[in-house]
Amino acid sequence: GNFSIGELPPRTSIIGDDAFVVTVNSPVDDGQSLDFVISVREDERRWDSGYSLVVEAPDLFLEYWALSDTLHGDGDGCIEPWEHLCLHGLWRNNGSDDVVSPVISISFPPDSWMRAVKNTITAPLLPAKGAIVIDGEIELFVREYAPPFAEVTAYLSLSGLNITARVETLSV
Repeated sequence: GNFSIGELPPRTSIIGDDAFVVTVNSPVDDGQSLDFVISVREDERRWDSGYSLVVEAPDLFLEYWALSDTLHGDGDGCIEPWEHLCLHGLWRNNGSDDVVSPVISISFPPDSWMRAVKNTITAPLLPAKGAIVIDGEIELFVREYAPPFAEVTAYLSLSGLNITARVETLSV
């Protein structure tokens, strides 16, 4: 973009607060350096000055997850038809920026042997170097016609106001 200041007398300076905004259009890793050049032109003369910004971004990963049938199931550790399960897990943010208004949700393909009863949890913030624990708030139901030892695919996602959703595929 361009920022024009008009006439500038010799030996004077100007500060252009909010003169331009740097927008990153693709995901960038936490700690990555973004290099750019600012050019100042006057008639035929040009002065270039290089700069580097270090990105502060969340760095998210699903540390662990497990299903439990102890609260609403029979507690035998086996996934069976008609059973209610609770999801436990932990999303960690090892980055240097918070996730604003994080939402954790689970979904299944339409023909899945499971469905979500309670599929979402929210929090006001997932801080940098922090974590969100999923402690059974996400509840699942094994459909009545599920065959024994059926494999199930689920998608556990973490989204927020300032991030692109991160989705992990869970195989049960």
